[in-house]
Amino acid sequence: ALAAASILGREFMPKLEEGNFWIRATLPTSISLEKSARYVGHIRAIVLGCPGEDASDCPFEKRSRPEIQSVISQLGRPDDGTDVSGFYNIELLAPLRRTSEWRPGVTKTSLTEDMQRDLARAFPGVVFNFSQVISDNVEEAMSGVKGENTVKVVGPDLRVDETKADEIVAAMKDIRGVADLGIFRSLGQPAIRITPSRTAAGRYGLNTGDVAAVIQAAIGGLAITQVYEGEKHFDLTVRWAEAYRRDQRAIRAILVAAPDGAQVPLGQLADVVEENSPSVIFREDLRRYVPVKFSVRGRDLASTIAEAQAKIAAHVKLPYDTHLEWAGEINQLRETTARLLVIIPVTLLIITFLVYSSVKNARDTLIVLLGAPVAASGGAVALFLTGTDFSISAAMGFISILGVSIQDALLVVTYARRLRMQGASAESAARRAAERWLRPVLMAASVAMLGLLPAALSRGIGSETQKPLAIVVIGGALALAILPRLLQPALLSLAFRKHPQPNHNPATS
Repeated sequence: ALAAASILGREFMPKLEEGNFWIRATLPTSISLEKSARYVGHIRAIVLGCPGEDASDCPFEKRSRPEIQSVISQLGRPDDGTDVSGFYNIELLAPLRRTSEWRPGVTKTSLTEDMQRDLARAFPGVVFNFSQVISDNVEEAMSGVKGENTVKVVGPDLRVDETKADEIVAAMKDIRGVADLGIFRSLGQPAIRITPSRTAAGRYGLNTGDVAAVIQAAIGGLAITQVYEGEKHFDLTVRWAEAYRRDQRAIRAILVAAPDGAQVPLGQLADVVEENSPSVIFREDLRRYVPVKFSVRGRDLASTIAEAQAKIAAHVKLPYDTHLEWAGEINQLRETTARLLVIIPVTLLIITFLVYSSVKNARDTLIVLLGAPVAASGGAVALFLTGTDFSISAAMGFISILGVSIQDALLVVTYARRLRMQGASAESAARRAAERWLRPVLMAASVAMLGLLPAALSRGIGSETQKPLAIVVIGGALALAILPRLLQPALLSLAFRKHPQPNHNPATS
């Protein structure tokens, strides 16, 4: 059991199957609405498995993925305006049909890999993320970005942060289990920077404030009056026509009036350059960061994160003012594990105290507590044989089966002590106690196993969260039904032999 437990994977919670896909595509930041809208139909067609590039005229009979019922797409930011996403953000909801209607041999994992391969082939360089409706909201709340797990490169310089984020992606891309790997970039938005020159402006009797006022009025707009609609009022803003401000050449040709009446082009008074600027800046605790998001599929969370951290430490060298922060399910796993390391020992101490108060000596207390490692061993072996990772759900199963093991052992030990006090020999007391409580103990174990068997075998929506608990309880109950029944009488007999038989008082027996 210890060997099996040492190689068990660890995760926070099992993946909840919701019966749908929530797919997010992150295109280049500077993409236009027209170009992005044209890609949406093609992405929907690929998700459905349509032969062409338009999903609107693709009947069900022509689809290569009949498991997907339909696809609904959303371009840009959400309707409620809570996310500052541009036209580069595409989100798709794809409900699934019942598993009984799927093709033989098709699973959700194979379906995900198939879609991911086709989308990557059709849109190289685009980052796709596969999740589910409820899971997406939970993951975003835990990681802080639209992804299951995140490595945040925290530093003051966005360019350095993105460079290091690229190095992290290169280090993680070959790790088994890492999927949906990508960067949420801050840079990539084209911008025009206008820097007035004090020397050039001074030659014409102008200052930088005069130049900035013309730039504001010509490009940004200037409020000249207000418009009233009932009790509402709005600024009426005017600016130059689009033809005179739509590119660098037009902006350089904007005329600035000098005090002597001369009209000076803006290009002679300021530097007008195009640069790569941030479209959005991610901040946490007043610090800038660039997130690298990824998911874990086909492997447990803890070992995947451990390998990723080792590779990043070996291949990515960070500046002195930059550091990494990991967010997502791994933080929840660490926090919960730390709490369990406190709660479980305290619980065992309380149980030990209660057992000692019942049996009144350390020898019998130890015999009662020996049922706990037996139950834990059965649960660990059951997880190993079923290929189930250790999670919080499994931890709750271990706690539950520990209570059953203590209760069963306490019944047998206290009854054997009573017989011993009544004058029975060591062997007779142990044997009669085991025989007397054999049926109730086996019935309790059978009820636990049979009652949770449907949960362990279920494949319905939401069953993944209860499977580890059911598997641990079934494995622990099976171990309790066999090992203690064989070994407990022998332990009681040996323990009673080392102590003299108490005086038998018939009046009190």
